Amino acid sequence: MDRFHLLQEDLFAFEILGGYLYTHADLGSGSVKVKSSKTRVDDGTWHDVVLRRVEREIRVTVDSNIVEFRTPGNEDHSFFYPTLSCQNICEKI
Repeated sequence: MDRFHLLQEDLFAFEILGGYLYTHADLGSGSVKVKSSKTRVDDGTWHDVVLRRVEREIRVTVDSNIVEFRTPGNEDHSFFYPTLSCQNICEKI
């Protein structure tokens, strides 16, 4: 097996569950799922979401409400690229 297949990819994902935004993060030492919104985001309006990461410290801002958490593990090296752009349009069903 070559070195490329041995690299661990980092994961950041957003999920809307029960109307609230959750952030999933895994930097290679275990995953974490954090409720990132204090109010529901399934109300048919646009919401501002910003994810900032410094080493293992994560800050998610949803409409000016901040949630901070740390991913598990001791290593701070990551292969995650700092530029990420996401857009999603939520429609009521």
